[in-house]
Amino acid sequence: MEKNLLEKINQVSLAVARIEVEHGEKLDILLDVVTGHTEKFNSVNKRVEKCEKRLDNHDDKIYALNSAVRAY
Repeated sequence: MEKNLLEKINQVSLAVARIEVEHGEKLDILLDVVTGHTEKFNSVNKRVEKCEKRLDNHDDKIYALNSAVRAY
């Protein structure tokens, strides 16, 4: 009986170890994906900020030009 119990415990231990390895690999893959998305999001966010600054600058220039035209 004790031998059977030890055998079952060993089987459970091996199953747990296998699950930990498999899930660890999957979690590593998920982390890589999330990190990649975060980096891409940050890159896109920087580009959007740059475009917004340009747009604000263009708005200022258009306002100045319209003011100059109206002054005539």
